Amino acid sequence: MSIRKILLSVAAGAVGLGTMLWARDKKDPPSPAPAPAAWLRASRLAEKQDHALGIVADGEFVYFVTGGFAKAQNAVKRVPVSGGAVETLASGDFVVSGYLATDEAFVYFTSEWPGTVMRVAKTGGQVTTLLAEQPRPTFVALDDKFVYFATYAKEAPGGTIARVAKEGGAAETVASAQPYISGLLLDDRDFYWVSTTGLWKQPKAGGAATRLSPDKQHLTRLVSDGRDLFFFVRSTDFDQDFAVGRLAKTGSEVVKLTPPAEWNLYLGLSDSHVYFFQHGSGRGEYVLQRVAKAGGAAETVDVGAIPSGHLAVSGGNVYFSDIDTVYRVPK
Repeated sequence: MSIRKILLSVAAGAVGLGTMLWARDKKDPPSPAPAPAAWLRASRLAEKQDHALGIVADGEFVYFVTGGFAKAQNAVKRVPVSGGAVETLASGDFVVSGYLATDEAFVYFTSEWPGTVMRVAKTGGQVTTLLAEQPRPTFVALDDKFVYFATYAKEAPGGTIARVAKEGGAAETVASAQPYISGLLLDDRDFYWVSTTGLWKQPKAGGAATRLSPDKQHLTRLVSDGRDLFFFVRSTDFDQDFAVGRLAKTGSEVVKLTPPAEWNLYLGLSDSHVYFFQHGSGRGEYVLQRVAKAGGAAETVDVGAIPSGHLAVSGGNVYFSDIDTVYRVPK
């Protein structure tokens, strides 16, 4: 082979290698930085918990459940809002759903297996089963007389909203044929829920349900400040990402408050803001954000690794969890 042919071959190889590296650069940009090992601003209230879920705070304590699967440490626990020893209020042969609610004296919670609605005193003690043999009970909400809860089903005939007296008794189904219920709350007059059929309200005293959400919108999660309802929303033609939305209880147009948000996690409310999680810029990074109820730019509260998604706002703080820790961060 001539020297000319050798040089041309080397040159072609160099160009080919350069092209390949350029194309690789264009196709596979540098990986983003990993998420912080811990949340940057938050204090740790409870560590080494086995899948910390559902968060409720009452000014003195943060209540939460752990577990969620058969071989986990399924329990109801509390820790002082200022930090201190973690107390186990209830544990046993049940698998928690991840949801709970409190009144002045008790913590109420549901178990997807064996399908029970239960309560335990806030100070701990004997667990009382209010209802048994329920089909996958999940969300729970309270008024002065009843425990309302949702049952989960994707397929027909769908899930239900039912209620039982706080002292126990027979279950009363108050809404049915609701696939994939993803939020439940009460006020003095009505109960509200979100399913794949929309956002609904129905009088607690009885009567027909009213759909509040417009057609061609998909909603999930649900919280309220007493006047407005807040949730994640996007159009049903899936041409956009979910955003945090607001709708007056009296019914009107849905107002979108944020750019895209992490819709499969949860929402929290203060007097002035809605709190939610969003993907961050790093690999595995999440951001706890807030947006004013009236709308505006989203603000960062904290940055860290993958959260459970459960959160509560009480006093001057936001409480939330990840796989093994409960955190407190100023709101």
